[in-house]
Amino acid sequence: MKVIPLATLSVILFSLAFNTSYAQTKTMLVFSTIEGSVNAEVSSRVMIEAYKRIGVEIEILPLPAKRTLFVSNSGELDGELFRLEGVNKKWPNLIPVPIPINFMEGVVITKGPTFKVDDWESLRPYKIGIRRGIRFTDDGTLDMSRLFADSNDQLFKMLKHDRVDLIVVTRSNGLQALKFLDFPDFKILEPPVEIYPLFHYLHIKHKEMIPKVEVVLQGMQQEGLFLKIRNQVLDDVM
Repeated sequence: MKVIPLATLSVILFSLAFNTSYAQTKTMLVFSTIEGSVNAEVSSRVMIEAYKRIGVEIEILPLPAKRTLFVSNSGELDGELFRLEGVNKKWPNLIPVPIPINFMEGVVITKGPTFKVDDWESLRPYKIGIRRGIRFTDDGTLDMSRLFADSNDQLFKMLKHDRVDLIVVTRSNGLQALKFLDFPDFKILEPPVEIYPLFHYLHIKHKEMIPKVEVVLQGMQQEGLFLKIRNQVLDDVM
């Protein structure tokens, strides 16, 4: 998998690459995605295989969660690797391929309190930590007491130092953090607060490709390849 790093020099080189002359001659597609996301790794593997089946090479550009949609919707890139259903309501230049390529479980992680997670409303009594630019946590905790972090690492440190009572993350990111961070008192509460399908988005300039990508994804879905890839990635981080 080709992944464009976020080092300053690489970002500069990437920007230069997207001048007019390059845009006219490039033969691969470039998709933005959320940096530091395990679901991005799952979705990357799925979509690299999907585009390979139609003879197209892709690259993935990890960016801060809030910035990815600005960049992909602008047409500077070719689309968004994965997002929740309906982001095109706010970002109309992004057209979804109507086959979910992955799914996301929103889970609650605590250091102290244990309670049954019924729904978002069951979190209201607590001070909640969420990551800036992540739509499902932003929408789910609207009007609640919450504190924003710019990265998953910062989010877990907020919980460690008791700045919040709990945090909400995807299960995959939570499992990854609990594996590599020395936070033995942290626990994932069950059940998930919500489960969401995730979709691949192409910029409107590539809308003619959507039927072809859809057919390939249908075939991969019937093969059980989506779940196989997801399980492989989660096994790597657990």
